[in-house]
Amino acid sequence: MERSPVAVVIVTYQSEQVIAGCLDSLPDDVRVIVVDNASTDGTVASATRPGVEVLRSPVNAGFAAGVNLGIKAAEGHDVLVLNADIRLHPGAIATLRAADRPIVVPRLVDESGALAHSLRRRPRAAGAFAEALIGGG
Repeated sequence: MERSPVAVVIVTYQSEQVIAGCLDSLPDDVRVIVVDNASTDGTVASATRPGVEVLRSPVNAGFAAGVNLGIKAAEGHDVLVLNADIRLHPGAIATLRAADRPIVVPRLVDESGALAHSLRRRPRAAGAFAEALIGGG
């Protein structure tokens, strides 16, 4: 069975200083959707480039609402959600896809290469579903 193409969804708010680095780290073979939550700095201008779809929300409805807008726009794609300050290493998306699981969490490292913890617990599909319905985290 052929796999769906990948869309990267990046939610921004006042991210002018970091969005270009994130976009520069993405491979050319992914669809890129930036959902801007009503930034008043130069975020939109920094994100506006060939191959990047910028969706502008008129209000800052929050990260989750931005992710939902991006996922809706990425219909038919597997979705990778990134914060604007993330930089992907070459081959990161292929490594994540090779896990062949519905939810995958990458290994995060800081600028020095040290492990950067971002979760209190390992994600599970049931937990993600429950959080989507009732909130939490």
